[in-house]
Amino acid sequence: MRVSLRAAWFAAALVIADARPVAAATIEIYPYLGEGDSADLTVLVGGESRCSIKIANAARDISKTPVCKFELPASATSLTVRRGYGDVHSATQKRQPRKGEQSWRIVDFGVAGSRLAQSGKPYGERMVDFIAAADAFGAKQFGADHGRSIAIGKPVGHAEVEAAEKRLGYALPVDFVSMQEKVGAIAIGDHSLTAIGDVADAYTQMRKVWGTPEDAMQSDYSESMQKTLKASTLLFTEVGDGYGGLFYRPPPSKRCGDKGFYYWTSQEGGSASLMNEDGSCMDFAAAFRWVLEGFLLEGYADELSSEKRALLVDSSNPVQPLVLRTNSNRFGIELGVRWQGPNGFWRSPDTR
Repeated sequence: MRVSLRAAWFAAALVIADARPVAAATIEIYPYLGEGDSADLTVLVGGESRCSIKIANAARDISKTPVCKFELPASATSLTVRRGYGDVHSATQKRQPRKGEQSWRIVDFGVAGSRLAQSGKPYGERMVDFIAAADAFGAKQFGADHGRSIAIGKPVGHAEVEAAEKRLGYALPVDFVSMQEKVGAIAIGDHSLTAIGDVADAYTQMRKVWGTPEDAMQSDYSESMQKTLKASTLLFTEVGDGYGGLFYRPPPSKRCGDKGFYYWTSQEGGSASLMNEDGSCMDFAAAFRWVLEGFLLEGYADELSSEKRALLVDSSNPVQPLVLRTNSNRFGIELGVRWQGPNGFWRSPDTR
């Protein structure tokens, strides 16, 4: 396994040769402006104007719809926003004009992202390819000693999967099993896939794996939620100020019918039903992509933005929703993809 992964990593490193998007992608820009703010901005790609953003008086819910939409060609290497905007001062309630120009180098994650969408290939094998490509991407952008990577666990055998499913009384998601058999319980920093030996009903896992006291389970979760947890299993755990996790409930369910139901719940409060843009229920591949964006891609994006003034996109997804924010103290624009994941959900519940 180590030999094949090292070979895949080297191959991926050869492919990720530059920062240009691998394929054209549709860019949609959502303005996150304060109520009453204005904007008169031009968006340019490689020096060529692509669209204009003209907002006279921003409404409270302006972030719900894109105000700029254009195709980002595969040849694009930079994006610029120029002209100006006006923000309303909190004390004087007067609009303050800001003018200037800001540019970003475009960095594409498409080579790695596309590895997860290889049709006709078991999910575990796709994940092997993805990990290799993601590690190569991180090494290229941040250096060989960069710490943000995916650690491989110990691949499991069929007997271990059978034992886990016997404890549950139902089958685990096929793609989850495929990943366990190829790369085991992978980890992204402190966050990790559930080890096959820890698979049980989610209520038990929260008691034993998370260490949640029984009295807290009883007080923090309603009887209905406790019932849902006992009918579900925890597939992935986030370690933060509290624990959060990706949960799976097998069919049938009221929400997803004869499909499995994936949801996210956190000890810090709140939960999210994982649904596709068209309102359909996610499968495991889509749900785990949601996790990867939140814990891997968003980290890459923040580091590229702060350290290299670069904009991370993923051209393996045909549509890239970008959030545009403005600085109220001086001219300054923050631009970045609205990645999926629990952090994005809690920040912007109206956009999910």
